[in-house]
Amino acid sequence: EGTTLLLAANVTLYVSNVPAVQSPFGNQIDIRANNCAIIGSGPSSLIQCTDGTQANAVGVVHKSKFLMRDLTIDGDKDNVIAIIDDSFESGISLLCDSGGGATSDMEAVIDNVTVRNFMQYGFNIYGNQANGIKIVNCNIRAMGVNSDALSVGAGIVSTRSVTDLHIVNNTIKDNKQ
Repeated sequence: EGTTLLLAANVTLYVSNVPAVQSPFGNQIDIRANNCAIIGSGPSSLIQCTDGTQANAVGVVHKSKFLMRDLTIDGDKDNVIAIIDDSFESGISLLCDSGGGATSDMEAVIDNVTVRNFMQYGFNIYGNQANGIKIVNCNIRAMGVNSDALSVGAGIVSTRSVTDLHIVNNTIKDNKQ
């Protein structure tokens, strides 16, 4: 609870080799606590997926009050093969569903984050309690591979009764769809 990961300018955190499986939801950085944050010092603070990983870069699972700001996340899609389950291979996965144990709305804020080069989505939002999410001032680009039939390549996807979702002042471009 209450943990913050701070990335200084010109620092790269390399993440790799987490498989895309349902447990622990195939997340490189798997957040399972409330009031957590990942904060960079601008676009040169980088979370870089490597080695053809098929997992999500960052996943928040059934928790609330997550904050991410001022950094870049790169999916290294040129070294990834898309898989049939398109829940993975995304930059940020926000999963908050009462069926999985969520007891309160997510209330996440993603601000000034560049998400690029993922096979499936920039943001994957799922769940009947994934409410109160704000995605603002972000740059979401280069999702998907046109020649890969299993690659969805969308900027933001939201499913299962999400309410109170604010997507404001973002640039979403150069994606497969």
